[in-house]
Amino acid sequence: MNRTNKILAGALLVQVALVAVTWSMRGRGPSLDAEPLLPDTAVADVQALKVVAKSGEKETTVQFARKGDGWVVPTADDFPADAKKVEEVVKKLVEARIRAPIASNKANHNNLDVGDRDFSRRVTLTVGGKDRTLVVGSAKGSSAHVRFADQDDVFVARGFSAFELRDGLATYVDGDYVKVEAPESVKLTNPRGTVTLNFVEGNWKVAELPPDAPLDTARIEAFVSAARLIRLIEPLGKTVKPEYGFDAADKAVVELKKGDVVTRYTIGALAPDNNRYVKSESNDWVVTTAIHNIGTLLDQTPDRFIKEDLPADGGGPEGGMPPGMPGLPPGMGGPGGLPPGFPQ
Repeated sequence: MNRTNKILAGALLVQVALVAVTWSMRGRGPSLDAEPLLPDTAVADVQALKVVAKSGEKETTVQFARKGDGWVVPTADDFPADAKKVEEVVKKLVEARIRAPIASNKANHNNLDVGDRDFSRRVTLTVGGKDRTLVVGSAKGSSAHVRFADQDDVFVARGFSAFELRDGLATYVDGDYVKVEAPESVKLTNPRGTVTLNFVEGNWKVAELPPDAPLDTARIEAFVSAARLIRLIEPLGKTVKPEYGFDAADKAVVELKKGDVVTRYTIGALAPDNNRYVKSESNDWVVTTAIHNIGTLLDQTPDRFIKEDLPADGGGPEGGMPPGMPGLPPGMGGPGGLPPGFPQ
């Protein structure tokens, strides 16, 4: 091999090594030519965050504002948000990196999920009193298609996915609106009357029942669990409005005691989203909660805690399902067994 060939071979080896290093770096993180999605912006510079999520024809919006050392929900009379959770989203956007645009034709926007009609998220950050809006669409892995709302260029932003920009307000706040660990008594007043439970010598007693009444402990534990923990869906604000139903005849009032501490809250009317309005006396804000979590509190009566004894075989005198059980074809479940002509 002459000197010229040796030089050329060496140059080729250098190029191969550079390619290998470049691919290695791309596998580990942003490539050398990547630029910040939001240049000259730090997490501390962001004053407000708004996330609009679209699913089909439905849009949901959550928004937050920086207040002092924390974050609040301005649409709910500054309900406190979890600063760590809000800044986690802001950080993903600030640290995201992009390279050259993958498309610049407006006709491609909806296909890339960053259009005016089709998009996953529309995110607005307020920095220095000015808003920057990003239209975010789904892409592969921890990346997202991103377009500035006032521009046509579409980029692949690396470092987050569209679905990491959460759209449920409850995921950004402390979801435990009411939480009482190991209450010693629970009193419920609803349209059907009053239910009073007291924890005595390791067991729950129902004050409205005879002392020797057999109690369904599993049902009691489920009731206490529902009463002592209210998870919020959405904070609404500090103003108590008539439509919340806290003065209505069909409201439910729950009082929990632990030592000298009394926690009392009211379950009001049905909200438009089929949740229920709730207001705790120890909390300034009204919230909504999922009806399936508190359904047992709305119509509970003392007699429902009485344990029902069933036959050991779980059925009627012939065994199996009791005769005449509703919904069974004629002849099924009775002494005659299966109806004539039924496949054996």
